[in-house]
Amino acid sequence: MLVVQKLPWANSLDVTRRVEAALDEMRPGLPGYRIDTTIFRPATFIEMSIDNLTESLLVGGLLVIAVLWLFLYEWRIALIQRNHHPIVP
Repeated sequence: MLVVQKLPWANSLDVTRRVEAALDEMRPGLPGYRIDTTIFRPATFIEMSIDNLTESLLVGGLLVIAVLWLFLYEWRIALIQRNHHPIVP
Protein backbone atom coordinates (compact mmCIF):
# COMPACT_ATOMS: atom_id res chain seq x y z
CA MET A 1 0.00 0.00 0.00
CA LEU A 2 1.31 3.39 -1.02
CA VAL A 3 0.07 6.40 0.96
CA VAL A 4 0.75 9.92 -0.30
CA GLN A 5 0.42 12.79 2.17
CA LYS A 6 0.11 16.32 0.86
CA LEU A 7 1.50 19.36 2.61
CA PRO A 8 -1.09 21.53 4.39
CA TRP A 9 -0.76 24.38 1.88
CA ALA A 10 -0.88 22.13 -1.19
CA ASN A 11 -3.90 21.97 -3.49
CA SER A 12 -5.64 18.60 -3.00
CA LEU A 13 -6.98 18.46 -6.55
CA ASP A 14 -3.60 19.24 -8.08
CA VAL A 15 -1.78 16.71 -5.89
CA THR A 16 -4.33 14.00 -6.72
CA ARG A 17 -4.08 14.64 -10.47
CA ARG A 18 -0.27 14.54 -10.37
CA VAL A 19 -0.15 11.37 -8.27
CA GLU A 20 -2.61 9.64 -10.60
CA ALA A 21 -0.58 10.76 -13.62
CA ALA A 22 2.61 9.38 -12.02
CA LEU A 23 0.87 6.08 -11.23
CA ASP A 24 -0.34 5.83 -14.83
CA GLU A 25 3.27 6.28 -16.00
CA MET A 26 4.43 3.55 -13.59
CA ARG A 27 1.66 1.08 -14.53
CA PRO A 28 3.48 -0.50 -17.55
CA GLY A 29 6.54 -1.21 -15.39
CA LEU A 30 4.50 -3.01 -12.74
CA PRO A 31 2.99 -6.05 -14.46
CA GLY A 32 0.91 -8.22 -12.16
CA TYR A 33 0.23 -5.44 -9.66
CA ARG A 34 -3.22 -3.93 -9.32
CA ILE A 35 -3.22 -0.16 -8.75
CA ASP A 36 -6.46 1.20 -7.32
CA THR A 37 -6.56 4.95 -6.69
CA THR A 38 -10.23 5.06 -5.65
CA ILE A 39 -9.88 3.58 -2.15
CA PHE A 40 -9.24 6.92 -0.45
CA ARG A 41 -9.39 9.90 -2.78
CA PRO A 42 -10.14 13.25 -1.03
CA ALA A 43 -10.32 15.01 -4.40
CA THR A 44 -13.58 13.16 -5.13
CA PHE A 45 -15.28 14.90 -2.21
CA ILE A 46 -13.93 18.29 -3.31
CA GLU A 47 -15.02 17.78 -6.93
CA MET A 48 -18.49 16.68 -5.86
CA SER A 49 -18.78 19.67 -3.52
CA ILE A 50 -17.85 22.10 -6.29
CA ASP A 51 -20.35 20.46 -8.68
CA ASN A 52 -23.12 20.60 -6.06
CA LEU A 53 -22.33 24.24 -5.25
CA THR A 54 -22.43 25.21 -8.93
CA GLU A 55 -25.75 23.45 -9.41
CA SER A 56 -27.21 25.06 -6.27
CA LEU A 57 -26.13 28.53 -7.37
CA LEU A 58 -27.70 28.07 -10.81
CA VAL A 59 -30.97 26.74 -9.38
CA GLY A 60 -31.02 29.53 -6.79
CA GLY A 61 -30.50 32.18 -9.47
CA LEU A 62 -33.31 30.73 -11.58
CA LEU A 63 -35.62 30.61 -8.56
CA VAL A 64 -34.88 34.27 -7.78
CA ILE A 65 -35.75 35.25 -11.35
CA ALA A 66 -38.93 33.11 -11.22
CA VAL A 67 -40.10 34.65 -7.94
CA LEU A 68 -39.39 38.18 -9.16
CA TRP A 69 -41.27 37.43 -12.37
CA LEU A 70 -44.24 36.07 -10.43
CA PHE A 71 -44.44 39.20 -8.29
CA LEU A 72 -43.71 41.71 -11.04
CA TYR A 73 -45.40 39.93 -13.99
CA GLU A 74 -42.73 41.20 -16.38
CA TRP A 75 -39.65 39.15 -17.26
CA ARG A 76 -37.56 42.19 -18.22
CA ILE A 77 -38.11 43.84 -14.86
CA ALA A 78 -37.31 40.56 -13.12
CA LEU A 79 -33.97 40.36 -14.94
CA ILE A 80 -33.18 44.01 -14.19
CA GLN A 81 -33.99 43.51 -10.48
CA ARG A 82 -31.85 40.38 -10.39
CA ASN A 83 -28.90 42.31 -11.82
CA HIS A 84 -29.31 45.17 -9.33
CA HIS A 85 -29.59 42.82 -6.35
CA PRO A 86 -26.97 40.15 -7.01
CA ILE A 87 -27.96 37.26 -4.79
CA VAL A 88 -26.01 34.77 -6.90
CA PRO A 89 -22.53 35.91 -7.98
